[in-house]
Amino acid sequence: MEKLTIQQQLAIIKEVESQYSKFLEEDFDNKVFLKCHDNFAKTLHIQSIQIFNQNEPRGGGKIKFSIAIPTYKRLDSLRRSILSAINQDFKEYYEIIVVENVDDFTIVTPTQTMLETEFKGKLTYYKNESNLGMFGNWNRCLTLAKGEWVCLLHSDDEILPNYLSEMKHMINHPQYSKATLIGCLENISSKPITTIIRDNLIDLILKNSDVDDCRYQGIIKQMPPNAILHHKKRCINLGGYNQDEYPSGDTLFHTRAFLYGKIYIYKKLLQNKDMGISEGLRPKTLLYYFFISIPLFRLFQPKFYGKILNYKRLISLHNALSNYPILHQYTKKIILQKKLKPKLPLFLSAFISTYHLFKTLISSFCSKLKTLLSFYHPKN
Repeated sequence: MEKLTIQQQLAIIKEVESQYSKFLEEDFDNKVFLKCHDNFAKTLHIQSIQIFNQNEPRGGGKIKFSIAIPTYKRLDSLRRSILSAINQDFKEYYEIIVVENVDDFTIVTPTQTMLETEFKGKLTYYKNESNLGMFGNWNRCLTLAKGEWVCLLHSDDEILPNYLSEMKHMINHPQYSKATLIGCLENISSKPITTIIRDNLIDLILKNSDVDDCRYQGIIKQMPPNAILHHKKRCINLGGYNQDEYPSGDTLFHTRAFLYGKIYIYKKLLQNKDMGISEGLRPKTLLYYFFISIPLFRLFQPKFYGKILNYKRLISLHNALSNYPILHQYTKKIILQKKLKPKLPLFLSAFISTYHLFKTLISSFCSKLKTLLSFYHPKN
């Protein structure tokens, strides 16, 4: 657990408020989350310097896959991520790049020393002239990668040896080759009961399908965030990830990719998610989540359903800050001041979510039945 003094907690509140107080305003237009913007232009003035490159086979040619690893102040976990990228059972040439965010470009970081000592020639290493932010660095990975398809591998996670082989089957399929994003399952067993109900119903709808096209989720699309395969050109055309939506920028980009393209979850375990303390569990990040969740859940329809979901989300974030009394009290104050507690009972969220899925299930069944009947009884 990260230890924070009272002064440090107050400093976090001041910093988050200075950036995200707009999300608490009643007239904030949350539809902006669903619009595409050119997020690559925001960091064009910051260069990424290539320190060394990967040995390529003679003849060159087009590269189908790149594995891009954005990193910042990680060492041991980065080493494991790189080794998982190197140890693929894939027979064709593929690219591996590491793009490091730094606070001072002139300093040789421990990451740079490790990469030059252990992995020179086995990957291409870029060092940003200054820190692009998390999502800014993800975008830079997409622009620097040479492959048509780019796996964004978090530097604290790993992919299994058959990742590229399995993904090759996916992109060779006529339907899935048109995807903007292709995700895969992660090794996380603990889920909220509503998510378990939803996932079981989706499995029932999809029956024996190995692929989920995410249409049975709500308006906000959620993919396992690590090791997502990105079609480089389509993702760039959508504007990439938005650093101003931190820390929900990945979920919102997945949502836009669904609205303006196609996204799929390949229902195979192809990654190992690090179960240690992640950036998303840090107090400052939790407070960022708290602020952005308020307008985000207003997108849900009907509105009372979104209000229930929002309150449950805010309470879980509030409870996660219980070891930080100033932050804990502060989030409680916002919930009370903004009157965010719904008047309807919270269990209704599970009921409504289940109702919508059952409705979709019946609609899907009727559609398949209609297709079947038209096959056996064609019109004259």
